[in-house]
Amino acid sequence: MKILIPGGHLTPALAFIDYLKTSHPHDEVVFCGRLFSQDILKQKSQEKTEVTRRNVPFVFFQAPRWDHSSLSTKIKYPFYLILAVFQALRLLWHHKPSIVLSFGGYLAVPIAVAAYLLRVPVVTHEQTRTVGVATRLIGRFAKKIALTYPETAFDLPDSKTVVTGNPLRLGLFTPQPRPAWLASDLKLPLIYITGGNQGSEVINIMVQQGLRSLLKEWVVIHQCGNPTQKRKYKHELEQAKRKLPANLQNNYLVREWLTEEELGWLYQHASGVVSRAGANTVLELAAHHLPSILIPLPFAHGDEQVLNAKYLSDQGGAILIPQKDLTFTSLLAALTRITKYQRSMSLKLKNLVVPTDAAAKLYQVLSAVVEC
Repeated sequence: MKILIPGGHLTPALAFIDYLKTSHPHDEVVFCGRLFSQDILKQKSQEKTEVTRRNVPFVFFQAPRWDHSSLSTKIKYPFYLILAVFQALRLLWHHKPSIVLSFGGYLAVPIAVAAYLLRVPVVTHEQTRTVGVATRLIGRFAKKIALTYPETAFDLPDSKTVVTGNPLRLGLFTPQPRPAWLASDLKLPLIYITGGNQGSEVINIMVQQGLRSLLKEWVVIHQCGNPTQKRKYKHELEQAKRKLPANLQNNYLVREWLTEEELGWLYQHASGVVSRAGANTVLELAAHHLPSILIPLPFAHGDEQVLNAKYLSDQGGAILIPQKDLTFTSLLAALTRITKYQRSMSLKLKNLVVPTDAAAKLYQVLSAVVEC
């Protein structure tokens, strides 16, 4: 079987690729991705780096992003979409995949349309509790819509939906060596702060403003995201670090990106996490029974990040702070709380059942569709 995967939602795609490499090494994968996660700000995407290090062919592909707030974008979108469909037709004709596997996102829409026109079957996977706009569009052309949560299926065709769970990266659950850049004599609890693959300007600024107070109580590993034309996060944060006393500087390490091996070690050794509430991150935290402070991205489609965060906070394993209520005082209080109640919060997360065989179930769906 030859599988073409459009980029956009990278983490579950990488998890599925890792599963293929270990369980079905004779299958082929082609990944069609983007070079920038934010085109306007020219923020470099991690797709090419992570895909090629897995020895999977990476093909650059462009598609228009739907922007409902801009009238000019609404007018231009159909024309750009048609152009992208023609590019996708050439792409599919050249690579001749057995099936297209989408994990949602705007990049997959023209590829799904082209696949439908060429009679290449499509399977799409939805990670969140709400169905995204792209998934609704792609679902019209898909043979099957794989879901993480059963409740997501309520307004989708019963004949198309199947619950598989969300693929999680294998490297996060196997013992990993301590990152070479991290000292071995940590004397304070370890906190991991992340804004997701792209980083979060709000979280980065909050951390920068409160570094001195944070580092008196915790060792902080901060994944800040790649630079953009607007901000150079790592440079700014390291400048702030250099203004601190030497003993505090040793308690702060800032990285633009973490490999899954480095992240796996952190998940297994951190006292807590501060993060946005993306679907994949939330499930990874639940699977590791790791207490967290979640700051959902406001205005996400269908409040999906709020719903993701509630999955953990309702269980008592996370503290949800809406972005409008985020201050350094509220963040510091929440950090103190999860450090104090780490054990009890972790035990509460053990009541959540996070499937670890989602990639295998998703592969079964693909195989059944191809054989039809």
